[in-house]
Amino acid sequence: MKDIKDYEGLYKITEEGQVFSTPTDGKPSRWLKQEVIKRNHTSYRRVSLSKNGIVRRFQVHRLVAQAYIPSAKGKEQVNHKDSNGENNQVSNLEWVTGSENMRHSMAAGRSENMKINSTVQRMSKARAKMDAMINSKHGKLLVLSVITYGHRGTFECICDCGNKAIKRKDHLFHNQCRECSYKIRKKI
Repeated sequence: MKDIKDYEGLYKITEEGQVFSTPTDGKPSRWLKQEVIKRNHTSYRRVSLSKNGIVRRFQVHRLVAQAYIPSAKGKEQVNHKDSNGENNQVSNLEWVTGSENMRHSMAAGRSENMKINSTVQRMSKARAKMDAMINSKHGKLLVLSVITYGHRGTFECICDCGNKAIKRKDHLFHNQCRECSYKIRKKI
């Protein structure tokens, strides 16, 4: 077990990532509970450390790396070699740059999947909103159908004056067809 940096004499950490409290105020020593947090579709372990009445939270993998792995210049992130954020053993951790960490994440298939999933979710939500607008009335326009291109759409509408109108999603709420707006501009 090694002392945790800046908490020498208060907390120690093992090579497996277990944190041990060694208080100097007469309280009994104990193993600390670790909470699991989810970030970017990966679970990590976090622990709370207290010094002079101030409590701070730390990710366990960073504490292990600081205690057992010499840091290299310019490498400020800690990478889990097996892509398991809860495996905090020294042999599974390494100091890397931000770009090296991203490359590792992409090679493991995590980053690209996250981008694809978020894009699909965004597009399906947008399509659902547009579909909900069919048969709804916006000013003088009644939406008849929706044609989508990705997360953008075009609405086919009919105006109270009887003219058909095609409106892009972001221009739908002019609430009238070109014919009506022409008459309004000309004050006919």
